[in-house]
Amino acid sequence: MTTFLMFFPIALLVLTMVAYRGFGATLLRWIWDQKVILAVVVALAATVMELIGLSSVLSALPQVAMLAFQLLFAMVFMVVQFGAMMWIMSRPRVYWRMPGEETLTWDDYVGNPVVKQLISEVADNINTNNAFARMKGTPSRGVLFTGPPGTGKSYAARIIASVCNVPFCYCDAASLQSAFMGMGSMTVNRLYGKARKLARKHGACIMFLDEIDAIGAARSKQGTGMGMIGGMMMGGGTGLLNTLLNNLDPIATDGGWMDRVKRRLGFPVPAADKPYVLTMAATNLPESLDEALVRDGRFDLQIIVDLPDVDGREEQFEMYLAKVTCAPEIDTRALREGRLSEQESDLVRRNVRKLALRSGGWSPASIKVICTNKAVAEAARAGRNAVTMADIEAARRTKSFGVKQPLRSMPRHENRRVAYHEGGHAIVGALFRKHMKVEYATIIRRDRALGLVASAFENERHTVTRQELINDIRVALASRAVEIEILGEPMSGFSGDLAAATMTSAQMIMVYGMDDMLVSAMAIGGGAVPVTKVNRMLQREMALVRAFVRHNKEAVEAFSELLLEREEMDGDEIYAFLEQYFPGCDGEGYLADHPEIAATAREIEAEYVKSLEDDPFKTTADVIVNKDEDKKGAKAHGWEPFSVSTDGAVHTWARKDHMAGSCCRSF
Repeated sequence: MTTFLMFFPIALLVLTMVAYRGFGATLLRWIWDQKVILAVVVALAATVMELIGLSSVLSALPQVAMLAFQLLFAMVFMVVQFGAMMWIMSRPRVYWRMPGEETLTWDDYVGNPVVKQLISEVADNINTNNAFARMKGTPSRGVLFTGPPGTGKSYAARIIASVCNVPFCYCDAASLQSAFMGMGSMTVNRLYGKARKLARKHGACIMFLDEIDAIGAARSKQGTGMGMIGGMMMGGGTGLLNTLLNNLDPIATDGGWMDRVKRRLGFPVPAADKPYVLTMAATNLPESLDEALVRDGRFDLQIIVDLPDVDGREEQFEMYLAKVTCAPEIDTRALREGRLSEQESDLVRRNVRKLALRSGGWSPASIKVICTNKAVAEAARAGRNAVTMADIEAARRTKSFGVKQPLRSMPRHENRRVAYHEGGHAIVGALFRKHMKVEYATIIRRDRALGLVASAFENERHTVTRQELINDIRVALASRAVEIEILGEPMSGFSGDLAAATMTSAQMIMVYGMDDMLVSAMAIGGGAVPVTKVNRMLQREMALVRAFVRHNKEAVEAFSELLLEREEMDGDEIYAFLEQYFPGCDGEGYLADHPEIAATAREIEAEYVKSLEDDPFKTTADVIVNKDEDKKGAKAHGWEPFSVSTDGAVHTWARKDHMAGSCCRSF
């Protein structure tokens, strides 16, 4: 009975294999193919038995078995020890979310309707994967999100996984790099192996690689991957990227080890399948990625996730303010639930719109932090139980302009200079820069600025006109105009304003073609800045701003003294004050109604031209120097020989800091 029980499974296996035509096709054929080797092994074993004796061989078997076990144990222990060390040091930053663990919906994605439409199409492709199979089509297997930091690239991937109810794997791409060569490739294979297994079970799986540029940079710019210990340490190089490329667009695979065993034993194996693993990736540097990574068939769809526009920011503020306890003036949760009166609803909408207008260039991440963290902290410090509009404004200004750090040691006369300096910016900005609104002025130090005037766009801007750039220059020069016309002494704080005005003027001339010189510096690879043209433009606008300040000293002094007293003024307060002196706050209209300002500006400009004529060595190509007998004055002011005759006489001179042809002069 015991013998029967022992041989019955073997007999059953043989019968089963014969029934499925596997035994004859594999095992017996292998034995027949290896018959010579097997005969030699049997002959050697018989010879050893004959020479030594069966009893001696059997008595030595325990010692041989123990020695073999010890050797095997030592080898396994070393492999396990080294493998454990490699595994611990090479673990990537990976998080798995199974279906149902993410509870995000389409309502949680606001602020960028174009991207929302695109990711909804990606979700449709996942949900209709079976339709692709029926029509023998190939669904997209890669989506690349690009755009600035904090715009919600990984958030979009999470929403797709949640809506489609499929497994989701978040992987920090940089963590795939290992201290050991080859471990990164093994990790990628293991992750995609698990993803394919889950895809077979749930129909699809999403693999998200954050900051893929860490491993997906162009291979021509990567190293060889060799390092210490003969290439065993500090490894990776292009091998990790190659492994990733193979997994992004893989060939059809079998069902795993069971299929391999069946194939080995000769059993029929079903056709290889290709589980649907959708790889999503995010990067801020798409231009650095390898061409093979972004080709069709891998990352078929590239979605640019831009910063939200003003309407998008309004939706973001409304969503995140609804997550915290807010005062009635910004209670967007009550607004959504319809618990506010029409008047209260209008107030909330106006305040949210104002926040959206004043946060140009912000990412959704910044808006979230301001609403759910910084503003709550401001309210807690003030002892309030709800976030108010003032808390949001304080948090927003801290982010935009820096933390308040008053200089207690600053004398009052220096504070007064700063107030007049910023007063010039505020008045000229409010009157002339109609494409922007002055929203804040302060003489309290923030970050490195002793004072500042902040302006915000009324609407999103994608182009700019010549007049708008001219008005930007006027705002920058207004501080120096006030210093000259009212304080009577220029200050060093004008340095940043002068740099901004100079940059704007140079771009107008050399990039935008908004002056009499129709040459693009971008087309010719740069070139020297035409200093005389920049100077002429700035001097012309400075004359106009000085004339405006000279004719409106009372208004400038009154506003500056008020700013000195309050130290901070909101935009609404600034416009309400200026309305007393400039009804409608229209600078261009005011100039048209007061032609005496333009006349004064021409007088100031004429004074400047006369000063150039009186000083022959002024830095300008518009003045011809006639009195310089030994030419030392010309050389001292940057002029160098441009045209020299055969006898060595210099006929024409030129300045290095001017573009050739616009500054040549004969002395």
